Formats: sequence, C-alpha cells, structure tokens
Amino acid sequence: MPPTPPPDIDIEAWLDSIAIVEGWTPQRLALTHFGQVDEPGEHLATVRERLGEEAALARELSEGDYERRHRDRVAASADPETAAELIQCVPPQYQWRGLDRYWRKREERAAAS
Repeated sequence: MPPTPPPDIDIEAWLDSIAIVEGWTPQRLALTHFGQVDEPGEHLATVRERLGEEAALARELSEGDYERRHRDRVAASADPETAAELIQCVPPQYQWRGLDRYWRKREERAAAS
C-alpha cells in the first residue's frame, strides 16, 4: 500500500520515482518498516497498480467509505497482527486525505489555466 498522507501527494512524481528505481534494475529493495523485497520488479509493478487503484477510489468514495474499504482490504490480505501494523503505518484516513487533496489541487490548477 503506497503511503499517500497529506499535504502534498503527487501521483505523477510517485510514478516517475517508481520508473527511476525500475531503471536501476535492483536485485532487491530494503523498505523502511517492512524489510527486504527479493522481487523488486514485481513489487514496483504492484505499487504502481495499487497507487492507481487507491487514487481512483479516493476520488470516487467518501472518506468513511474509503476507510472501511481500506481496512477490509488490509484485513483480508494479512494476519490480524500484520494487518494492525499496516493500518498503524498507513492510516486509511490519512491515505484518503492526501489523495483527496491531490485531486482538489489538480482541479484547482486546471480551473486556473
């Protein structure tokens, strides 16, 4: 789950960063709080996919609906202890607020152009 807390999440910058890391063709990644990833290509592809999914959902859902969906998805993908740690590290309300602000700022820039 790529973190997207406020105030200034930039989806395009995230995607550019993922592409840069992919370009290095690393043999593994060391993720803060989550340890080593031995399949970096697969991991980065998943991050890219999830970032797009989460951004789209935050645009479509209310904060409460997004938070419930996020918690359910995390609970379904991990044991209870790991799920609790993931929720603590990536709180769904922060995820939504960062993405919501991203969409609002993007719309404001488009309207000002």
